[in-house]
Amino acid sequence: SNGVKGRIRIRIDNDETGDLDGTPQQTEQKPKRTPSSTLAKSTVSYASDVVKREYVWEVQGLSWLEQQLTQEGRECTNSNIFQVDPTDGYSTYMLVFSPRGGSLEHEADDDY
Repeated sequence: SNGVKGRIRIRIDNDETGDLDGTPQQTEQKPKRTPSSTLAKSTVSYASDVVKREYVWEVQGLSWLEQQLTQEGRECTNSNIFQVDPTDGYSTYMLVFSPRGGSLEHEADDDY
């Protein structure tokens, strides 16, 4: 009947236990938890060990660069090798520029 189904639906909505005939079971209700005002937070920072350094590389005579590279048989020009962090052997870099978007390989690759 609708009365029994209605009671079952109400019990389901209220998360109450009981038989399928709609008869509620006597159970001990769990005490409601009060929201905690304590916030749990964890932070991982990958930027804490970042070393910053400014390196200025100026290519002069840019309008002649492509012809000069052709005469030298190279695809690109490069900066001197530099280190961002002198205490870190893995922080060695070289800046490279190819006006035609060609290969960035050059003789200095063997040393670098």
